[in-house]
Amino acid sequence: MIDYVFTIVWGAMLVASIVLAVKVENFYTVVLPVSCVAGLAASFVGMDSLAMKLFVQVLAAVVVYAFILVPYKLVSKLNPNKIRRGRTNLQALIGERCMVVEDISNINVKGLVNLKGSIWSARSVDQNDYIEQGTIVVVTSVEGVKLVCKREK
Repeated sequence: MIDYVFTIVWGAMLVASIVLAVKVENFYTVVLPVSCVAGLAASFVGMDSLAMKLFVQVLAAVVVYAFILVPYKLVSKLNPNKIRRGRTNLQALIGERCMVVEDISNINVKGLVNLKGSIWSARSVDQNDYIEQGTIVVVTSVEGVKLVCKREK
């Protein structure tokens, strides 16, 4: 009788975790069904002791979860693009290289740059700096709709 209860519990957890994984679309929720399958498989192991059966089921789920989660965490730590991942919108522009298409002069309040095919208004970090057309600059910040740039070194 208790074997059926464990099978039903793991089966329900499997269905619930699949629904959660589909709704959330996150790596961690995708791993849950795999560990539930391990627990479900362990519920079919023929053991007499209830405590031993429960231990094997939990151990199987944890081991499967760890075998998937640990490599994922290691790979994500070694990912060289991790720092840039997650930056969106204007924050993603900071650090980008672009070319000056109209001289940048803070005194004359003018300047345009070409960043990834889009023309942006720009100004220099230094108030007295004059940056000529054709110069490569780096975006240091965004103020309103203007890119604040400095010469690339």
